[in-house]
Amino acid sequence: MMNRSWMVNLGFAALLTVFLVGCADDTGVAPDQGTSGDAIVKADSAKADAAKADAAKSDAAKADAAKADAAKADGPAKGDAAKGEDAAAKVDTKSAMDKGATADQATADLGIKVDAPVGRSCLAFIQTAKCGITPSNYTDARFNPTKRVVEFGGTKGNTYAPKCLRINVGDKVTFKGTFGSHPLKQTCGPNTAITGTVRSGLSNTFTFTKSGYYGYYCTFHGTQVGTGMAGVIRVGI
Repeated sequence: MMNRSWMVNLGFAALLTVFLVGCADDTGVAPDQGTSGDAIVKADSAKADAAKADAAKSDAAKADAAKADAAKADGPAKGDAAKGEDAAAKVDTKSAMDKGATADQATADLGIKVDAPVGRSCLAFIQTAKCGITPSNYTDARFNPTKRVVEFGGTKGNTYAPKCLRINVGDKVTFKGTFGSHPLKQTCGPNTAITGTVRSGLSNTFTFTKSGYYGYYCTFHGTQVGTGMAGVIRVGI
């Protein structure tokens, strides 16, 4: 009887031991397996994010490189376009002059104003000198040779009288005054009518052989752009 009780107790103890060992295995393995899976998922996600970031950086670098290349290409293109426009304007002006227009008329048609040496337009100069292009602003000497005289200095002071004179192609104009005190110089026009700077004498006569505007000034009291002591002779227009 006593042996049976002992055996029952022994069997119960063995079952209890097996049960406890099984529980310990279950609680130990499951959490470890779950934790390991989460770590793998998170690692994969981090790698994917890093790959996306690298791709974005690469795309941004390519975009910057493309912009730089476009800027390099755009610079010369704009410069070439500007050169082309200037060349076209020059060709159009020459074409107009070849057809019989004066330099002044050709540049006026193109809307160009030029302060330039002799042989080029006086349009800017005549505006500054307050003669302009209106015929009534000029003393008309086309049919009266006695009016083809420009006086300066003395009682006229630091001015030319008349300041704005209109004549025909081939007419002569006489300048009277003290050239030593008021040196005379032409600054623009279709050709050279007043040669060099006139510094001596009391009277000098010049012939105007081409149609257009001729700008001149006193080198002491005027400027080559038409301010101060300056004047304009309008020829054939």
